[in-house]
Amino acid sequence: MLEKISPNAANYMRGGTRVYVKRTADAFYQNLGNIVSATLARNEDLQEHISGYTGSKAIDRKRQEVKSIDYTIQTDENTIESVRAWLLGDAATLPTQAATVGNCDNIVELCIGLTLYSDVVIGRWYDMRIDEATAVHWKMFDDAFPIVIANMTEGTNFKVDYIAGRITFLTAPAQNEVIGANASGKLTAVTSGMANKFNQFSVLSIDVSAEGVYVFEDADIRDFWTVPKAQLLPSGDGSISIENDRVIEFTLSQLKHTTLDWGTYERHDVGA
Repeated sequence: MLEKISPNAANYMRGGTRVYVKRTADAFYQNLGNIVSATLARNEDLQEHISGYTGSKAIDRKRQEVKSIDYTIQTDENTIESVRAWLLGDAATLPTQAATVGNCDNIVELCIGLTLYSDVVIGRWYDMRIDEATAVHWKMFDDAFPIVIANMTEGTNFKVDYIAGRITFLTAPAQNEVIGANASGKLTAVTSGMANKFNQFSVLSIDVSAEGVYVFEDADIRDFWTVPKAQLLPSGDGSISIENDRVIEFTLSQLKHTTLDWGTYERHDVGA
């Protein structure tokens, strides 16, 4: 339940933050990502007044004027929308679902670092030139007679690491391996066709509104806050680590709205 009086250990809570942003031209809010850390700072002017009536140098009044409220937010588990915002990208295209097929007339065309298929080292992994493959088919053709003379089996003749985008051969892909000196291997890599694309560095500023939720681990309490006017500013350096997800940083600079002022802050008892 809501506690309004301290000292009270029930008021000692910890938790996390969720932040949702919406560009002025968008219809829906987007989750900014998993918030790794968030800090808040007020950008303000402090004016001090000294009365000249008595000759005293004592300050008799202070005036504090808030210019903006800046949230520094670090996120991981980033979506295409958060990466788009951090790179100041324009509108992203919608994903397409149709599968695409990339054909390579021989092993050399598919594998980066190979100049002759006779140079293949059994068991060595080779990066593939076709990214995002979901299936690879290897067939042996007779070039003199354009017919399939053998189908190679994944797991027996070759293996594919689809996550890393690489292939290894378990049997030697010799030119005359099956029938005649004209036999060659043709590989077909099938990709899913999923693509979200945008041009980066084409947006000068990102004007947004935002909503946030503080979720407390050990209490049925949620703090909700709204930001009717703000700018989302990429800040800091993005980091990629083999041990951790990519972390990117934003500054959400809250500005004063002409009619909605600075927004709202509410505490809800969700268990009542």
